[in-house]
Amino acid sequence: VQPMERIAQLVIVPVVQADFRVVDSFETSARGEGGFGSTGRG
Repeated sequence: VQPMERIAQLVIVPVVQADFRVVDSFETSARGEGGFGSTGRG
């Protein structure tokens, strides 16, 4: 290895800590009522 020659590279990325909760059921919602891929028109 010569002076000023690169031998390694480092990339720092953020780490996301997810917060999961176990539930017995989900609340009713209007989301997704138009079907998969629905634009909400018509």
